[in-house]
Amino acid sequence: MNQIICIKRKKHIVVTPEELVRQKCIHWLMSKGIPLEYIEVEKSLSNWNPLSDERTDILIRHPQLDLSNGEFFALIECKSEGARSQLDMAFDQLHRYRQSISFEYGLVVGGDAMIIYDVTQDWAILSQLPNWDEYL
Repeated sequence: MNQIICIKRKKHIVVTPEELVRQKCIHWLMSKGIPLEYIEVEKSLSNWNPLSDERTDILIRHPQLDLSNGEFFALIECKSEGARSQLDMAFDQLHRYRQSISFEYGLVVGGDAMIIYDVTQDWAILSQLPNWDEYL
């Protein structure tokens, strides 16, 4: 069983196609100026919705948002490279997760494909994630 060390969780993780996308996405977020301490990986939604047994791939906290009320800068759902249906499934997950927590930007990532949504603007598709330092 091949393993990699997750930069955020600081432990060995079994290598799966989805995990490779997740790790690549974490590095991309850091290259965009998002501090590692604001990136959450595989966070359980039960913290905000006791009836949920779902886990997000990546959540991004922001110091000006209320974590205790489930407010996040962004939620990212990662899928392995492949069919368009994978991205459609990830988009459906974002909608489901929105019932438990609040996030301003939703991203679906599948391999090299990425779609960024501005949830506050009726899920408008953006060409890039807003600049971290200029947010709020």
